[in-house]
Formats: sequence, C-alpha cells, structure tokens
Amino acid sequence: MANQTTTQTAQTCPACKGNKIVAIGNQAQVCPMCGGSGTMPTPGLKYQYAILLSVLGGASAQGNISILNADFRWIYALAYSTGRFLVQIEDSKNSRKFFSVTVPAGTPNQGVPDPMVFGTAQLPFPIQPPYLFNRNGGITISVTDTSGNPNAIWIGFDGQELVPSNATDSSSTSS
Repeated sequence: MANQTTTQTAQTCPACKGNKIVAIGNQAQVCPMCGGSGTMPTPGLKYQYAILLSVLGGASAQGNISILNADFRWIYALAYSTGRFLVQIEDSKNSRKFFSVTVPAGTPNQGVPDPMVFGTAQLPFPIQPPYLFNRNGGITISVTDTSGNPNAIWIGFDGQELVPSNATDSSSTSS
C-alpha cells in the first residue's frame, strides 16, 4: 500500500477571494476579514474587550484597550450607560476612525450618538463586515456626555480572538 499523507490547506477568504485586499468605493483596503493574509484564520474562543469610562455631565473622556493576545475580529458592539453620549472609535494601530461626522461650522466633532452604534447584551449591534484589530494594536474610544448628568459608560467589543491558520494546537479553538 502506498504511503498516503493528508495536507490541510488554508481556506481562501470569502471576502477578498484570496487577493488580500478589498475595494471600498474607488480605493483599496486590507481585507478586514482575513487581515490581508488571503486565508481564513481558524477562529478562537469568543472574547470580549470592555472598558468603563466615567464622565461628568457634558464632559469628555478617552480610553484605550490593548489587543495583546491575538488578532481580534470585532463582531458585535455593546454599550450600557446611565445617560446618552457621543462616541468615536479608532483602530490605534492603523489610525482608522470608524465615523466620519459632518457638523455645522464652529461645532466640535465629538462623534456620533450612542444609539447609532451600540446594541445591548440582549440585542447586540452587528458589525458588518466584522472588523479585524491586529495583535499588538489597540482600540481608542472617545466619549462625550450629552445627558447633562454624571455618566458611567460601559462599552464592549464582542468577537473572537483568532488563531493563525497554521497553528497545530487546536485545544483553544471552538468548534
């Protein structure tokens, strides 16, 4: 009997079809699904990054979340607060802001209202397509209270830590 070996090949990314980039209008961007690898990584366990920002009425605050363990695919946006707020989110590593806001002249651009971005734990807001934050990168969150009262703002980034497709240890991956 001849020796038979099985080779596991990486699955081509369905978003970029292996091209590593996607077209956004008339510009190209690194594929957010595969992070520019052209292949789909094996998903890891569900993971959530969260941050608490406490602000006084009408005040602003900024916080940072470090992505240290592995690439993180952001799938759902969640928030809980004691009042309404404006928010801006930025991929610190790539200097990519998530919201482009046009405001009247003389008005500071402080972000978008929270109901336009976040869901709750029961009804999370889906990020379509999911966004990939690279390992050793970060998320910068800026908030401005609009309630006029002290505001405790919890923001959650729900998704998956990604294991490289050439990993041999599958003990930490979900099925």
